[in-house]
Amino acid sequence: EISACLVGSEMCIRDRPDFIVGLGNKTSFYGYLYRVILFTMFYIGDNFYPLGVQSSNDKAFNECWRDVFLKHTNLQVPWKMVLGNHDYMKNPIAQIDYHSDSVNNQDKLWYMPSLSYSFSCHVRSHTTHSMLSRIDFHALDTNGCQRHVTRMFPALPSMLDGFITQLHSKLLGSNAQWRIVFGHHPMYTPVSYTHLTLPTICSV
Repeated sequence: EISACLVGSEMCIRDRPDFIVGLGNKTSFYGYLYRVILFTMFYIGDNFYPLGVQSSNDKAFNECWRDVFLKHTNLQVPWKMVLGNHDYMKNPIAQIDYHSDSVNNQDKLWYMPSLSYSFSCHVRSHTTHSMLSRIDFHALDTNGCQRHVTRMFPALPSMLDGFITQLHSKLLGSNAQWRIVFGHHPMYTPVSYTHLTLPTICSV
């Protein structure tokens, strides 16, 4: 059995840490999570809305994440993070630095070793408790498709191309039954976004 939760973007507004965009008060959200056993959380960007964080010592890691989410025992699991466009407004690398910060992230629950990364896990049978199929997860930093971000970080489009090339190789070389890619931007959307270059991501 496998239990995970995918957390959408803009989950925590710095001025309203008790508020979830689209859900309002966090009570209903936690009410659901209390009923499942989680092995990990996936947080898909805009982790600190609206302007990101400045360093691995930024108080927002506590005010908007630890003090809001990790005070609940059921959520004290590894959080697999990727960056959203709002995370690039200050210092995006600060969230990677926090991953390896032995003081602020002693429990290692914040997991983002690099902009794009991969990891695997195995599904365990809930009846025999034996290991079954493997799942490969691939975190992809998709911000190279967002024009206002690339104006500040012009290397991002070529970096995204490189991430996608590496991802193709990993997907083709994997024998996992499930291969899951997650990132901030949609591959397909019915909405017209003139500020996005989605075909880059769709090449995945």
